[in-house]
Amino acid sequence: MNKALLLVLAAAVSASAAPPRSKLSHEIASADPQAAMRAVIQWASPPDDSKDRKVLSRGGIVHYRFRALPMGIYTLSAAALRDLANDPDVAYVSLDRPVFAKL
Repeated sequence: MNKALLLVLAAAVSASAAPPRSKLSHEIASADPQAAMRAVIQWASPPDDSKDRKVLSRGGIVHYRFRALPMGIYTLSAAALRDLANDPDVAYVSLDRPVFAKL
């Protein structure tokens, strides 16, 4: 019993010591800070005017807000996207990539 408890505690400590997961895709994290990037911002809650203001205040452009999903399409500089990723309302930021149907 003591070994099992020790194993569970060790797993919990190692999990809490893991580095935090980045909220940026690697392309944005390594991009030129001045590069304008069209991105998908996944929000912690549905997008609204307050989230649009966060983008606009950083010099961004709002292209589209999804109604059924907590995300939108925006264009900002890579530096602004990195800054926005620190906002607790942001879940993840990735490039807006084209999607193709495959038959």
